[in-house]
Amino acid sequence: WRYPLPKWGQYAMGCVYFTIPVVGGWYVMQWAISKSVEEIGERGEKLQHKEVQGIGNKIIVDGKEQVVGAGGKFGGVHLAMSD
Repeated sequence: WRYPLPKWGQYAMGCVYFTIPVVGGWYVMQWAISKSVEEIGERGEKLQHKEVQGIGNKIIVDGKEQVVGAGGKFGGVHLAMSD
């Protein structure tokens, strides 16, 4: 059984159906942020490897920097990159 809502009721239900996922998503994001802080710390101080090695299409193997991708050690396709 359905009862047609007046315009104010349609507006109110639109607000309800919009705000529930937005507010719920905000709480999920806050939960994920707190879990991240527990696991890796506020600034990553709990990480074992604190520095980034190999940026973009470069990797470090046995202390030497090598290019990965088209024309590199492992072949592959040309990827869109911005350095």
